[in-house]
Amino acid sequence: MIQIQRLIPYGVILLLALGVSSPQANAGLTPIQQLGKELFFDAISQPANQSCASCHSSKAGWTGQIAGANIHGAVYRGAQRQRFGNRKPPTTAYSPFSPIFHFDMGKGAFVGGMLWDGRATGANLGNPAADQALGPFLVDPEQNMPSKQAVCEVVAASKYADLFEEVWGPGSLDCSDTGVDAMFDRVGLSIAAYEASHEVSPFDSVFDDYWRACLDAGNDPEDCGKAEGDKATLDPTGILNDQEFAGLIEFGEYCSVCHISHVPGPDGQPPLFTDFTFENIGVPKNPEEVVHFYNTRDVLAEGWPLPEVDRNVNRMILEGVPLGNLELGKEAEAAIVAFLKTLNDRTVVKKK
Repeated sequence: MIQIQRLIPYGVILLLALGVSSPQANAGLTPIQQLGKELFFDAISQPANQSCASCHSSKAGWTGQIAGANIHGAVYRGAQRQRFGNRKPPTTAYSPFSPIFHFDMGKGAFVGGMLWDGRATGANLGNPAADQALGPFLVDPEQNMPSKQAVCEVVAASKYADLFEEVWGPGSLDCSDTGVDAMFDRVGLSIAAYEASHEVSPFDSVFDDYWRACLDAGNDPEDCGKAEGDKATLDPTGILNDQEFAGLIEFGEYCSVCHISHVPGPDGQPPLFTDFTFENIGVPKNPEEVVHFYNTRDVLAEGWPLPEVDRNVNRMILEGVPLGNLELGKEAEAAIVAFLKTLNDRTVVKKK
């Protein structure tokens, strides 16, 4: 069964992040964030050619940047180039904001966690992103390190070893049998701290600018996030063009029930565009355009292949019509796509 977790905020699942620098990207990182950055970009692998950034590139919204993988398949090479992972790497951007994986009785659904199936639950370190960060180091089709001790030895010999002990205290870089588990956990927590930083999760898209300006103008968050009102009132400085604003209207009606565009982030940030749940949306084995797919999935004349598992495909009713047959015209589809492009962050980060 194909399940798509609505964990990925903004348009990074669909669109490449724009290569425009942001003034915020030049601001300093905290010590733990800087440590996480060093770990994220270091090739801690055997052979030493694979880092977190190898599969999570800022040039592609912190996911895989190899276009051919999107066109011909979804797997990525590991440190041993003849070995491949079994899924495309999800984005690390905004991942630390996901709640710990749990079953929500009110929603009747599983919520939170990281990775496509939520298996990085956050139960170990209190943060799904931190749990996820530790997995690739010890997986042979990925970074292929033989043990936690081997990871520790690379860190202990690195140029940032002193920074590690500055952040976590004297003796924290302990590679002994009794100390290595705690040291390894600190690696995950440091990487998650970097992923929560302004470099990886900058909240600097066009939509974010619109959101802040809309609230500053005294408007209600729901009105701003769903474009429920006059454009001159919600967007007085004209940050969104007419097509993008029209796309936000359509998005608010047909998409925001799952990709929540009207609720601020956990610390008052702009919306994360997710309810952190999982859904079978009926994607066939050979997916095509996603907006058109949502609109026409169940229209027989469109010729979409059948979903792999049909019994729990999401067919919720939106504005009186079912998901999969939303009856949107080409102009409405184009407007939604134009709006999605406003969700790309501007920041692109390189290893210093």
